[in-house]
Amino acid sequence: MYCSGLYITSSRRKLGGIWQEIIISLILIAWSLLERLSGVLSMGWEIERLGFAYGVLLAANYKVVNRWIHNRCIMKTVVLMIASGIVGMAYLKFKPVDFYGDYLLKIVLGIVLTAFVIVTTSGFRVGNRLNCFLGSISYEVYLLHEIAFASLIILVPRINSGVFIVVSIAITVLFGYGLKKLTERMMRITLRR
Repeated sequence: MYCSGLYITSSRRKLGGIWQEIIISLILIAWSLLERLSGVLSMGWEIERLGFAYGVLLAANYKVVNRWIHNRCIMKTVVLMIASGIVGMAYLKFKPVDFYGDYLLKIVLGIVLTAFVIVTTSGFRVGNRLNCFLGSISYEVYLLHEIAFASLIILVPRINSGVFIVVSIAITVLFGYGLKKLTERMMRITLRR
């Protein structure tokens, strides 16, 4: 098996992978809890950063998760949609409650919503044209999204939130595409010299 530039045996990868996943997840959970309980948010997003732990665990257990998703997929989609709605409403109601509402319930909501999105989108083909296009400009979108959002807020300060979301996504994608084309052109000119 080839992994991260090293050839390793399957059993060694499995053992190393388990410990790596456990250590990464425990560090993220401990860091998040420490920030929340101490009242000092050194980096912010103490709950959202747990999404990295979810991603590590999902990627490491891809085959198991994939089997679970495709077994009674429609029923799971409906159940997770209802659960997302219930947990979402509970979060809105109990958000003012410091630890249990604003922290623990937000974590549960993140897990339920992540599961719902994964189950719902599992039937989509990844290699379609739209996904390939968005994937080709993802770095440019990452670089420009904050600039596009801030510019839109400055230019149209009283914009409706729904319109803001649609317009900011469209602007970010257009700017990302433009930046991609500009950098490709500059690279071609540079390589010709």
